[in-house]
Amino acid sequence: MKYSQQIQIISILLSGIFLLLLTNCQGTVEEEETQEEQPAPEAIQEVEFNLPEFIQYEELIQTKGELVLDRLEYYQDIRDNESKTRQEAGKLEYTDIYPLGWSKSGNFAFAEHGMTYQGAHEITYRILDTNRNDTLFDKTFIYAFVEDTTDDTYLDMDADEVILFKDKAQLTAPFKTLWRTTQQPLFKVFNQFDITFNPRSTYQAVGDFEGPGFKVIKQTMSEEETAYFLLSKVYPKYLLTRSYFDNEFPSIQGYFVSPNNTHFAVLSRQKRKMFEMTHEIVPYVVGYKRM
Repeated sequence: MKYSQQIQIISILLSGIFLLLLTNCQGTVEEEETQEEQPAPEAIQEVEFNLPEFIQYEELIQTKGELVLDRLEYYQDIRDNESKTRQEAGKLEYTDIYPLGWSKSGNFAFAEHGMTYQGAHEITYRILDTNRNDTLFDKTFIYAFVEDTTDDTYLDMDADEVILFKDKAQLTAPFKTLWRTTQQPLFKVFNQFDITFNPRSTYQAVGDFEGPGFKVIKQTMSEEETAYFLLSKVYPKYLLTRSYFDNEFPSIQGYFVSPNNTHFAVLSRQKRKMFEMTHEIVPYVVGYKRM
């Protein structure tokens, strides 16, 4: 075979390879264009929370469809221990946490109830996808309790709703009272995420939980900043909080477990400086799917 013929054959082969590669590239582009043309996932329907500016306490507690809401007793235990063992001056503000239900796919609904600097009640409702630890829903409401409208302290609270009462002795269960203001629209939100309302969600203390052990580690990010991470030998490391203040080390309190035992959420707490002579006890909730 002559040298010129060899060159011609090689040229033909290279041309064929080039055309083949070009065809594959076009196929890839077409696939990408097809993926882009696919309809986006159905958006979550917006739910309206129409709270009246003022409402009488007596009117509120007569709301139909009251549901029992249990409180996590471990917070009460912490308060008792704090009062017995801590001799330091100052005040502690606690953020209580209330489990509200799970979906079969691992969406966990819960509420956080605390106090603001101005003395208002602050409630945040969250839905956490424990498969990826993504927050699917997050809504905060500020409430002020006053005896009458001449008490204008509520004006500084930036409240979504002002609740008028006659006797402070009535206010024995503020979260259960405030739950009624948003109960019906929240059920609509729960339905969108397939959550079964169950305020008696399984909660297990650290020693009772069947699964991998977790611990909190501290990492210095800079001269001014410190970060705390939740760590396990099985599950990935997750950032709990970053701080520029010298706060206490977060501690793991226990675990919320889904009814079908396929998902769980780790519950930690930390004492943080709120303002002068006052600290707050705050919770961190991190979700996982069992491996």
